[in-house]
Amino acid sequence: MKWDADRIGILASLTCAVHCAVTALLPALTLAIGVLADPSVETLLVLLALGIAAFSLARGYRVHRNSTPLLGCIGAVAALGLARLGEPIVGKSEAWLSVLAACILVSAHLLNLRAIGRACSTAPVASDPLSSTEGESSRLIDRS
Repeated sequence: MKWDADRIGILASLTCAVHCAVTALLPALTLAIGVLADPSVETLLVLLALGIAAFSLARGYRVHRNSTPLLGCIGAVAALGLARLGEPIVGKSEAWLSVLAACILVSAHLLNLRAIGRACSTAPVASDPLSSTEGESSRLIDRS
């Protein structure tokens, strides 16, 4: 399997989602392990996932020009912002909003991978004689 930025981003986003779900569902476990409940771990996971997303989605956009994955990333950032900054508003739903944001980010990476695959499969290959201009291809055919 090819490890590119989108696949690494999916892994980082899923790690974020699992971390948030575990800390919400099993508070006793997070207290026992300690490191899972550390706010710096949360910050590191969020920054890692968003950094990889920004890199891979921007790079993908240059290839496929489809803004849907970027909009997904913006939605994930909005959900994360609401979860982090709006804790008094959302209350106990903070962890679940973070899980939702991570799932949205995974979806954005998957959409990006699909759009890159479509763009690359429809692009002509430079070394392919059939992708050359019509005059050149007719000359190639006449020589055969």
